[in-house]
Amino acid sequence: CMSKLQNGNNPEMVRRVFLTPKGIEIDHFVGGSKRVREVFRRLRSGGVDRFVALSSSDKESFFRITNGQDERSIISSELFEKVWERNPDTRVEFIKYNIPVADNAEYLEFEGGLLKNLRLAEIEFPDGATAKAFDIPTWFDREVTGDPRYSNEQLATHGVPLE
Repeated sequence: CMSKLQNGNNPEMVRRVFLTPKGIEIDHFVGGSKRVREVFRRLRSGGVDRFVALSSSDKESFFRITNGQDERSIISSELFEKVWERNPDTRVEFIKYNIPVADNAEYLEFEGGLLKNLRLAEIEFPDGATAKAFDIPTWFDREVTGDPRYSNEQLATHGVPLE
């Protein structure tokens, strides 16, 4: 099971997502980490706006993605913090670590609330053939690619899915 990404630069990009066990030693992961905070706000039209804050050791950026489009609008940190504070029931926070299992592979360690024990590995591939040929590491658990319950929006609003 694979899912196509909405990516204007490479329309063939494919993502696979796996559950991973808690307690993986992340010290050996390469490339540092980024703190990610996302908040989802329902629109009157029925769509959803997603506000994102990315923080790494050398920079912070804030942007908004309107109604599922892949176009980012830069926003101020003040606007992000205001939306974050006003929407405590529709937000998610995690740290992304680069992991040496493939190019564009990240380990997500969720923080706080109902998600604090959730760990995921996300790998982006340039095409479906490369994604299908990926040799899955033994420490990966069940694949959840394409399961809508594991989208950031669903995790933010409903928590970790009950199996």
